[in-house]
This record gives sequence, C-alpha cells and structure tokens, in this order.
Amino acid sequence: MENICVDACATSRNIKKLCQQKSITPAMLQKELGDVTLQATYSWMRESGKLPSIDNLVRISYVLGVSLDDLVIVKRY
Repeated sequence: MENICVDACATSRNIKKLCQQKSITPAMLQKELGDVTLQATYSWMRESGKLPSIDNLVRISYVLGVSLDDLVIVKRY
C-alpha cells in the first residue's frame, strides 16, 4: 500500500476555490455551519495548514455540493 496523507495547504486552496465558484464568502460559510467562528472559516481558506475537523469537512462538502473526495486533497508519496 502506498503512503498517503491529507495535503492541508492544497485542501485549504481547494476549499477557497470551491467557495469562490459558488460565491460563498467565509462569513456565509460560517453562518451555514453555525457553530464555528468566522476566524476559523478564514483560517481554513488560507494555506495555514489548519483544516476543519472531519465533522466540519463533511458539513462543508454538503454546503458546497461536493463529495469529500472532491473537497479533500490527498498527497501520495
């Protein structure tokens, strides 16, 4: 089996890109999720290496209308 891991920076870029494609701002995403801070939504869209919890990744994928596989970028090495 090959080694795989979540590419946090690429996933952050992808969350930002998908939100932009749907015209969803960080504030709108925060409002949809309800129990997260606006600061958290901004940090998920920066290449900070900070990712949402798995629960929030599932919720974000639902809000954006994409699968988790389309949301999370995996690095193979």
